[in-house]
Amino acid sequence: MVALLGLGEAGAALAADLVAAGVETRGWDPDERRAVDGVARAESAVDAVSGAAVVLSVNGQSAALAAARSVAVALGPAQLYADLNTASAGVKREVAAEVAPSGALFADVALLAPVPGNGLRTPALVSGPGAPRFADVFAPLGMPVETLGDEPGEAATRKLLRSVFMKGLAAAAIESLGAGEAAGCEPWLREQILTVLDEPLLDRLLSGSRQHAVRRVDEMEAAAALVAELGLEPNVAHAAAQVLARLAPPAPPRPHARRKADTLARLRGEVDCWVASADENGDAYLVPLSFVWHDEALTVATPRASRTARNLIHAGRARVTLGPTRDVVVVDGTVEALRLGADSALEEAHAHATGFDPRTEREEYVYLRIAPTGIQAWREANELAGRQLMRHGAWLD
Repeated sequence: MVALLGLGEAGAALAADLVAAGVETRGWDPDERRAVDGVARAESAVDAVSGAAVVLSVNGQSAALAAARSVAVALGPAQLYADLNTASAGVKREVAAEVAPSGALFADVALLAPVPGNGLRTPALVSGPGAPRFADVFAPLGMPVETLGDEPGEAATRKLLRSVFMKGLAAAAIESLGAGEAAGCEPWLREQILTVLDEPLLDRLLSGSRQHAVRRVDEMEAAAALVAELGLEPNVAHAAAQVLARLAPPAPPRPHARRKADTLARLRGEVDCWVASADENGDAYLVPLSFVWHDEALTVATPRASRTARNLIHAGRARVTLGPTRDVVVVDGTVEALRLGADSALEEAHAHATGFDPRTEREEYVYLRIAPTGIQAWREANELAGRQLMRHGAWLD
């Protein structure tokens, strides 16, 4: 059986082909409206992966790590976890590290063509310890698979470096022809470009960029992150992302259930947040900290003598934010200070999630457990209405 985490455009295309090939397929997506004929809809991500021989994560770079964390407890040595998301090599390695303790094999899968319209015929580069098994499963189903080395991130690196050129070329064509139209010489300019590119390729670059602009913006942001990781300035990747962003239609506001599911996935899967506080004089203080979501509360650890600890313990409340300015989660809550040794389960969870254990530090630390009383989440201005997901400690319907 194959389980899919994510039934969006790409996930749905793969799922439909798996069903057509006679493969038992189970799927999960936080958007309850997404469904594929013949695919058993799981109650949760954990339910989806339980008992599956292969797990395909098809969510996008921003959700890749959270998706892996949400199901890691349900994975086992007999399973293959394949991450098909377009992401930097660093993100792929983080996902592999999250999967590794379960004993499941990890495959970094880089898809080299749009999945809609291709489905299981989409060419793929695969690396990581699970690459041979991925090829054994999907090559007989019609997928052109090229296996690379054992290192997670190798396939992602090659795809994204290719994307810098291909999407950069597309962005150059889009901007050049747009300017040519404004100058009244677009037909002449197009003929000049066709002396370098053949017409089918040019048409594919132009139409594909408009059709898949949203996804390709994410891809170029991942490519920019990779180029930066390699010590170079990602000028072309950034410029291509900006050109593609102008083509992308504004996303419709998410329904309440989807927004709540996205928010819970981020709280459970992410580890970095901004914590705001103020002293008795009203002087504000903002600091980044790592956190764990445990027992329906957000917990950070900081030196007991720090300004953050003093402010939050004195005030008894905090405001915490996650994410960039166009994908915000804001948590307001009451603060409980816990000394080291007061809750061993919480301490173990914090160390596992953040990779930092205050119990090993010479300086005295305190755990600050922030129990949410209010949660807001929004992306663009069209999500400001309905951004309140929790009020007075209770999730809203």
